[in-house]
Amino acid sequence: MMSSTCFVMPVVAATALIITLASPLSLCAETLPKVSLVRLAEGFVSPVSLVPVPSSTDLAVVDQAGIVTVIDAAGNRRNRPLLDVRSRMTKLNGGFDERGLLSIAFHPRFSEKPLVYAYYSAPLQEGAPEDWDHTSHVSSFAVTELKADLASENVLLRINQPQFNHNSGCLVFGQDGHLFISTGDGGAGSDSGKGHVKGGNAQDIEQLLGKILRIDVD
Repeated sequence: MMSSTCFVMPVVAATALIITLASPLSLCAETLPKVSLVRLAEGFVSPVSLVPVPSSTDLAVVDQAGIVTVIDAAGNRRNRPLLDVRSRMTKLNGGFDERGLLSIAFHPRFSEKPLVYAYYSAPLQEGAPEDWDHTSHVSSFAVTELKADLASENVLLRINQPQFNHNSGCLVFGQDGHLFISTGDGGAGSDSGKGHVKGGNAQDIEQLLGKILRIDVD
């Protein structure tokens, strides 16, 4: 069973982080829970994930635009971002896009190994098919006082992506200490077209696309 470190939200353009609150479910089937919305923080481009900061009540807000912001329980921001990979990402479309900074995860023994892992869309790497779109990176960064050092980046995994969409990209540490990585099928539609093998990447165990991968980061 995996630890609860990644709460994925829809990839949509947004300027505020809205938390949905529901009252405890009633045992009576006819009684529906009351739901209300509370604005906790705002000023984001496209928040896609909330990750609890280890040994803290703070939350890390992952913004698809490339920035991770730490907020406290009242929604107040820290003065500086935890992580900013905008300079290392591929150029995003001004409107709709499924690329970007898609997820982070803290090392399960963060007090001993202060590392944060990120899944983001980098420019297409050298040697990849020229007509493909970008390369997904899974990288670790050393963290000091809740500030990641870009110079410490260690790219653990590179996955070439034929299309801009269907990237998935959630990172979660399991109770076994391994990092689980979800990858999209490569984009386009119906797992077919350029960059897709016959029958679909997700159905081919020789392909990294369309999978749940597990790696030992230690």
